[in-house]
Amino acid sequence: MRFVLAPVFIYRRPMTDTTKSRLARYRQLLPWLVLGAVVFGGLTGIALRELAGFTAKDVETWNLGLPGDIFLRMLKMVVVPLIIAAIVNGVSGAGDLRKVGKLGAWTTIFYLGTTAISVAVGLLLVNLIRPGIGIDLSIAGETPEGLVTTTRSFGEFMLHLISTNPVGDAAADLGAGRLLPLLLFCVLFGGVLTTVKGPPREAVERFFEGLYQVMMKMTELVILLTPFGVFSLLLRTMATHGTDPFKSIGLFGLTVITGLLFHALVVLPLLLRFLGRKSPIALFKAVAPALMTAFSTCSSSATLPLTLECATERGGIPKRIVNFIVPLGATVNMDGTALYEAVAALFVAQAYGMDLSLAQQASVLVMATLAAVGTAGIPSASLVMIAVVLGALGLPLEGIGLILALDRILDMCRTTVNVWGDVSGAAIYHGLEQRRAAGKQ
Repeated sequence: MRFVLAPVFIYRRPMTDTTKSRLARYRQLLPWLVLGAVVFGGLTGIALRELAGFTAKDVETWNLGLPGDIFLRMLKMVVVPLIIAAIVNGVSGAGDLRKVGKLGAWTTIFYLGTTAISVAVGLLLVNLIRPGIGIDLSIAGETPEGLVTTTRSFGEFMLHLISTNPVGDAAADLGAGRLLPLLLFCVLFGGVLTTVKGPPREAVERFFEGLYQVMMKMTELVILLTPFGVFSLLLRTMATHGTDPFKSIGLFGLTVITGLLFHALVVLPLLLRFLGRKSPIALFKAVAPALMTAFSTCSSSATLPLTLECATERGGIPKRIVNFIVPLGATVNMDGTALYEAVAALFVAQAYGMDLSLAQQASVLVMATLAAVGTAGIPSASLVMIAVVLGALGLPLEGIGLILALDRILDMCRTTVNVWGDVSGAAIYHGLEQRRAAGKQ
């Protein structure tokens, strides 16, 4: 019980060594607590439905989903300030692109390009496999409130990307569909910030760095409450819809893992072989310790020191390249996370019986690519960004309850792909440099 109550009571008093130790142990147990919440929440919901005869009206009357709704509202609470601070920090952290020259420009293009490719792969797979079909979480066939059902033309879609009121977008509800232009504004803001000199730039960077650190702490606190939210959301879902949702969760996980494997074993190796003229197998062996650490910790940030060591000492990539590309990648290059978010968005849409148009799926591609820049390199941080993508489409955040059942396993897989993408970028640039040098001789 003390582990379950830890996130509630630990923050009410100063962080002594004892409370820090308890918090660390609670974090270690968090995956098992989430798994337990999935099992007991699902079983309790099924028991209420099958044995006690609960209906959707009874579930609403007894407020069985209240803790889950509170958890989802807390996720929404941290979304906007976190993504603003994270994206501005991530882009401005690259330094003045006019000064870093080819390395900075190439890294930016490569990371955005590979992330977009991973999202496209995920969208293709989820449209082919359609894991959410058959669940039908909609109520009496009604469209979820706020869902953008009108199909935009290409011109309207491009105009929608440009915000005429960034402050209003920041204050808007997630379901208002304004987060995509806000993300783009943050990217542009961070890019222009790199060109400003002197104290003004330092003051702005310090502000956003402080905001980012605070929001990271708040996000971690919300994530600690995941078991309570998962239990409540699954209890309500099972009590309302029975076991039907569970039939597609495994197919959802298979879709995500297939996409991650394709990106890690096909897309990135092809780029390594033909663009960087590097051996994917040799590089994989060199950075295997870092990939194993990423798989076990679910944190690209925690893996960063080992990733740098493996890339330079074992991979033979110059430090000047690794020290720029890999740390930047740990912040903004989230191929696996972006793929996961895109698949999750379409899975939830399918579960609610909605068939998204090509324009809406294009917005998912852009949204997931930009949102990946703002995803913190900590376990389960993608939950916040999934809320961003779902909110932009007007889809109910309750759909996150289905995804959470497999989140930890998929988090391990996508974090490994994220780190593999960072190292691949450094190796490819090194190979391009070697080819240029050979051509000049």
